[in-house]
Amino acid sequence: SILAEALGLREFDGTKESAEALVGPSGRSLRHDAKPLSYGWLFGMGPWKMQQLYGGELRVWKRVDAAAREAYPRVVSWWGEVRSQLESTGRLRNPWGLPSYYYNSYQKAAKSAKEKDFREAMGWLVQSCEAMMCLTVLPLLEDLCTKTTVHGGQQNDVRARLVTTTHDSFLISFPTTPSESQRASVLELLEREWAQMAQAAP
Repeated sequence: SILAEALGLREFDGTKESAEALVGPSGRSLRHDAKPLSYGWLFGMGPWKMQQLYGGELRVWKRVDAAAREAYPRVVSWWGEVRSQLESTGRLRNPWGLPSYYYNSYQKAAKSAKEKDFREAMGWLVQSCEAMMCLTVLPLLEDLCTKTTVHGGQQNDVRARLVTTTHDSFLISFPTTPSESQRASVLELLEREWAQMAQAAP
């Protein structure tokens, strides 16, 4: 949010907006309420678990699940691809080639153990890609903050400081309001295309 404000972008919290749309205002943190649903469904959380977390009628959560499946068919097919890969080889590789192994998936293990492998594998694929992207960007962002750069033929003395990294976020401190050139330099780096991800796309 701080970076978005510094770059002149509208503050947008998709998780919070999802919570307001699905469960309404809450006395607890809306992000706390919505994250299990926003991200849980992507990793296979079904209507029964939704009902357990949020209450309400099961038929309502079945409608939410059905609507999500209709809206995001590629996610549903991805579940099948992950499960098939696990059952045939017991391992996965992310788009960077990093492997992860799941012993129970292709052995005569209990269904609960296979399901645990499946959900952990889906989470690992996303998290490992996120980690590789952050590890790639971090030294470039640090260099951008400490050196004079050239953007569009114009020298740009950023004079910024990379304060900290938190999970998948970077906190950058500017001594003054960033110039258009400074904003462009940061956005150019953070919005870069990832060939690894494009190659992994269907």
